[in-house]
Amino acid sequence: MNNPKPIVKYYISGISEPFTEESSLWDMPLLGKDAGGILLHEYFTLAEQFISADNYYILQQGLAFILKKESKNKDTVEIDIAEIKRIDIHLEKHGAFYHPARVEVLMKIGNSICFVLNTAVSNYGLALINNEYNILKYLNAIDDNFFVPQVFGVKSMTYRGIQISFLLGTWFDGYKEFHLTDNPSYDNHSSCDANNIEVPSLINIWNSDGTVIPVYSPSYFEIYEKASEILTYFYNIETSEAIERWHHAAGDFVVKQTINGFDVKLITVRDYSSNYVPVSGSESSEYLEQDCHLSEDIDHTSIVSNNIEQDVYNALLLFFLNLTLRMRIDKIDGVGKRALVENAVIPFILKGFFRGLKKKTVPNPIQTYFMEHSLVNGFQSYLSQFSHENLYQIYLIMLGDCQTDNPERVFILKHLQEHSEALYCNISKGIFSIS
Repeated sequence: MNNPKPIVKYYISGISEPFTEESSLWDMPLLGKDAGGILLHEYFTLAEQFISADNYYILQQGLAFILKKESKNKDTVEIDIAEIKRIDIHLEKHGAFYHPARVEVLMKIGNSICFVLNTAVSNYGLALINNEYNILKYLNAIDDNFFVPQVFGVKSMTYRGIQISFLLGTWFDGYKEFHLTDNPSYDNHSSCDANNIEVPSLINIWNSDGTVIPVYSPSYFEIYEKASEILTYFYNIETSEAIERWHHAAGDFVVKQTINGFDVKLITVRDYSSNYVPVSGSESSEYLEQDCHLSEDIDHTSIVSNNIEQDVYNALLLFFLNLTLRMRIDKIDGVGKRALVENAVIPFILKGFFRGLKKKTVPNPIQTYFMEHSLVNGFQSYLSQFSHENLYQIYLIMLGDCQTDNPERVFILKHLQEHSEALYCNISKGIFSIS
C-alpha cells in the first residue's frame, strides 16, 4: 500500500490564513495586478508539482543534507516521505530576478525544516537561474562555512505557453535583509565624510512583518566586515575568479543578530568569473601597463619577483579595490538614492578581507613563488607601496570599461577621490595590525 502524500498548504507573506480558492487574490497574477502571466494559484500548483516530482526526489535530497548536517552524521541519511506530516509553501517577496518562497517541511516527529524556493518567470530570471544553480553547486563543494545556500535541484516547466523555473536550496532561518536608511526621525545620527557630504550612519534590518530594527554605526560595521570575508573566501587565487554582480541594494547579503554580534550570509550568486588578463599570458594587459607607470615612487623590483607572483598580486589588487569600494555602496532603504557607508567602515572591510585571505590555501602550481613570505604578508607589502593618487588612478582605469551614462558610475566618480584617500589613510595606518 502506497504511503499517502503529505498535506500541502499555501501562504502569502503577511497573511496568516492559508491561501485557498476563497481568497480574493486567487486569480491575481504573480507579477501583480494587470501584469498577466502566471496567476497566484497557478504558481502554487506548479511549485507543488516541482516539489513532489519523482516522489519528492529533490526535496528528499535537501532533507537528507540538512538532517545529516544537524546530526553531524557522516553516514548517508535516507528520508521516507511517510515521515513528512505537512508542507507549507510561503510566497515571501517579489525580487528583481526571482520570487522567493519559503518551503517549511513539518516532520511527524515534531521538528520542521525550511528551504528556499526561488522562482523565475522573467526573461532575465530564466536566463539566470540555471547558471546560478551551477555556480552554487561549484561553491558548495568548497564552502566549509556554509556562507552560501546549498542547492538541491532546478527545473523548468511550461504552462499555458509560459516558461517558469524553480530552484530549491537551503533557507537561512532568522537571517534578514538590511539597508542604509535616511529616515527623517534619525537625522540626529547622520554624519559627514571627509568632504562634508552627508552619509547615513544608520541601517534598518527588515523584519518579515514590515517592521524594522534600527542599528547605528559603528555597531553595524561588523556586517560589512563579514560580507568582505565571504567574498574574499571565494576569491580564486589561481584563476582570479570571484563572485561578481552582487549588490547590497538587491539584498544579496542577509544578517542575523546573535549574542556575539552579527552573522552574515550571501543568498545569491549571479556570476563567478574573472576580468583579469594575466601579464604572463598577455603583455597587453591594460591594467598592468598603466599600473606600472603610475608613479616612480613605487619600487617595482620589491613588489614582484616574477610574472606568476605579479599576476597574483595584480589580480588580487583589482579584487581588493573593487571590494573596498562596492562594499560601501547601497541604496537608501534598498530602492532610493545611492549612498555610501561612512568612511569609518573601511578598517572593518580591510579586516574582513585579510581574514578571508588568511583562510585561503595557495594552490600547488604557484606555492613555490611564495616561499619567502606568506600570501598575506606579501600582499600587505605590495599594497603599502601605493599612494592615494596611485589608487585613484587605478580605480579610474577599472571604471574605464563601464558605460559612461551608467548612473552608478556617475555616483562612484563623484566619491572616488574621497574613497581613495580614505582607503589609503587606513592602509598607511598599519594594515599589519588590521589582519
